[in-house]
Amino acid sequence: MKNGWKQMTIAEAAEVLMGQSPSSNFYNTGGDGLPFFQGKADFGLLYPLPSKWCTQPLRKAVRHDILVSVRAPVGDVNLSSSECCIGRGLAALSCKKHTNPFFLFYLLLLSREEIEKHGTGTTFKSINKKVLESFEVSLPPLPEQKKIAAVLLKIQQAIRMQEKIIQSLRDLKKSTMHHLFTHGLRGEKTKMTEIGEIPESWEMVQLGELCQEGSSGAIQTGPFGSQLHASDYQATGVPVVNPTHMLNNEVIHEGIPRVNEENAKRLVRHALEVGDILFARRGEIGRHALINKEEAGWLCGTGCFLVRIRSSRVENDFISWCLYTSQSQEWLLAHAAGSIMPNLNNRILRACPVAFPKLAEQRRITETLNRIGGKLSLHKSKKSGLQDVFKTTLNKLMTGEIRVGNLDIDVSEVEV
Repeated sequence: MKNGWKQMTIAEAAEVLMGQSPSSNFYNTGGDGLPFFQGKADFGLLYPLPSKWCTQPLRKAVRHDILVSVRAPVGDVNLSSSECCIGRGLAALSCKKHTNPFFLFYLLLLSREEIEKHGTGTTFKSINKKVLESFEVSLPPLPEQKKIAAVLLKIQQAIRMQEKIIQSLRDLKKSTMHHLFTHGLRGEKTKMTEIGEIPESWEMVQLGELCQEGSSGAIQTGPFGSQLHASDYQATGVPVVNPTHMLNNEVIHEGIPRVNEENAKRLVRHALEVGDILFARRGEIGRHALINKEEAGWLCGTGCFLVRIRSSRVENDFISWCLYTSQSQEWLLAHAAGSIMPNLNNRILRACPVAFPKLAEQRRITETLNRIGGKLSLHKSKKSGLQDVFKTTLNKLMTGEIRVGNLDIDVSEVEV
């Protein structure tokens, strides 16, 4: 046991109240009654985010109660920011005088996987009150609990600040794209096309036409299942880009699958070049990514179309942004084949309308959007770094590797 820390059960640290769902007749989305939380789907970084309210609650949590998900999934936690109604997917822990709720919240956050192991059930795991009450925790003296919680809260607040900046930049990018692809750089008059309003001076063509203009342009599919199997993927080797690794016009590098050099040579005709645009063939229609220098030589995965444009009239960066607009996304979805699982084929993708101005305007628009994209990447990186700091600090504080009991730390934000 860590020096000065006491081992006890959750029942000794807090009162446990299991949630109970009221009749759906008493639910609303207009803010009438108490916020109603049913499970992890409502959770945020620290506090849950209300989307429903209840006028006749059966079980209520109060401010600073710890909300624990007790049904599919088990173990996730949040803090209640005000009085609220809790459904059967949650339990509320009301801390006793010797337990600081912020500290217990962070301790349970670290213990999520251990709590989850106590879940039972074949289809959906759950834990009952007895199991939750008997879960063991280790608590330092109350003053040290508060200092630990204050340190962790500060890091989370910094993460939240980055999230707000990221959301603001996303909103800015969305509004900027809408204006630029509707009115251009000069705020010119518009004309109506099959993808909606575009600047009057812009040219309209089909995507397939742009691919045919250059000697090496093409639209092709990635290797089919007979050429690449799940068993071919490994942790090292040449990366393979699949639809799940394309988001917001970029390739997501984290967790990307790879193949060995032998398979890479066999699939060399699917090797990616700078400026290629990959499209998801099925499922999330419109999901695509522009290939940059770092990704050149990687492979196009089974579920993708590879769009290669080598036209002197267009910048590939601009075309990729153009295809990212809501108008193009809506066109692709409306024309996709299949009702249950929409999918693109070569004919549909070739027919996709593309609007573009002269090269100079394309480049200025691309520069504008890339600047916003660069700021987004910067703040995403900052958020990721802070998340790593939080995980490391959480583990070291809760295991006693780092002690803060003798430090002068402002705990006013975690006082209850």
